[in-house]
Amino acid sequence: MKTINKLSIVLIVCGLIMLNWHTTALSQQIGDQTISYSDSFEFGPLSDPPGRIGEGDSVTISLALSSSATMTLVKVDEPDIIASISTSFSGGILMWEFLFDDLGLPPGMYEITESFEGTLSGSLGMFGDLPPVEVSTDFDAWQANLSRGAIIIVEAVAQVDAASVGGDFVGPLGMPLPSPIPSSIKVRATRDIESGEMMSYSVAFTATLHKETSITPIIPGTINGTVADRTENPIKWALVIAINAETKEKAGTITDVDGYYEINDLEPGNYLVIGIKKGYKTGIRKAEVIAGEATTVNFTLKRKPPE
Repeated sequence: MKTINKLSIVLIVCGLIMLNWHTTALSQQIGDQTISYSDSFEFGPLSDPPGRIGEGDSVTISLALSSSATMTLVKVDEPDIIASISTSFSGGILMWEFLFDDLGLPPGMYEITESFEGTLSGSLGMFGDLPPVEVSTDFDAWQANLSRGAIIIVEAVAQVDAASVGGDFVGPLGMPLPSPIPSSIKVRATRDIESGEMMSYSVAFTATLHKETSITPIIPGTINGTVADRTENPIKWALVIAINAETKEKAGTITDVDGYYEINDLEPGNYLVIGIKKGYKTGIRKAEVIAGEATTVNFTLKRKPPE
C-alpha cells in the first residue's frame, strides 16, 4: 500500500509539472528601411502683416516632426485572433514598451507587422505655414512565440541622410542631419517675394529608419522551503503545490530526504501554497512570488489523530 501511495504522488507531481508554464526565449527583429521623398509645393499668398523677403535673404523655417508607430499581431494557427496597438511620439526617436498581456491575447505563435508614419510640419513664422510632408514605411512581417507576461520593446531612430530645398527657397539642409531632426533650419530666398505673392518650393530627402523590436520573456521566481513535523523532524516525500491566485495555474514537487522542496519557473504574483503528507493535516500558506527572487515558505505539519 505504501508503494501505491508513493507512486500516486509521483504521478500527481508529473501532471502538475506538465501543467506548468515555460518562459519563452528572447525574440528580436532588427531592421532598416530607407525612405525617399521628393515633392513640390505652392503656398501663400505671403500673409499680413506686410512684409518682403529679398533675393538671397536667409529665412528660418521652424520644424516639427510628429510620428506614430503601429504593431499588429495575428495568431498563426488562429488568424481570427488579431490585435493592433499604436503609439505617437515627437521627433525622430521612439522608445516604446508594453506588456503582451495588455493586448488581451492568448499565448502562442504570432505574426508581427510594424508600420511607422511621420508628418513634418514647417512654418515661416508671420509669413505662413508650409504644407506638411507625410511619409510612411512598413517592416517585413516576422514571427515570435509570445508567453503570458512577455515585455515587448520597440526602439526606432530616424536619420536623415541627405536633404535639399529648391524653388523660391534653396538649401541644402545639411548631410546628414542629426537625429532627432533640428527644430529649425535656414534656407535662402532665390527671388524677391512681396506680401500677397504665392511662393513655391520643392523638398527632397533620403532618410533611414532603424528599428529594433525585442520580446523579453517574463522573469520567473521560485518558492522553496522545508516541510517538518511539530518536533522539527523533516518530512520526506511530502507533496507541495503552488497555485497562482489569478491564473489558477499549478506547479508542484515533493520534498527530499531532508524535507526540502523547490518549485522553479513561477510567474510573479500571489500564490496559495499547499503542503500535503498522508497522516498529517494539510498545511496552507499564502505567498508572493517576485521576479528573479526566491520566496521561502516553510510548513510545520500536525499529525492527524489515529482513526
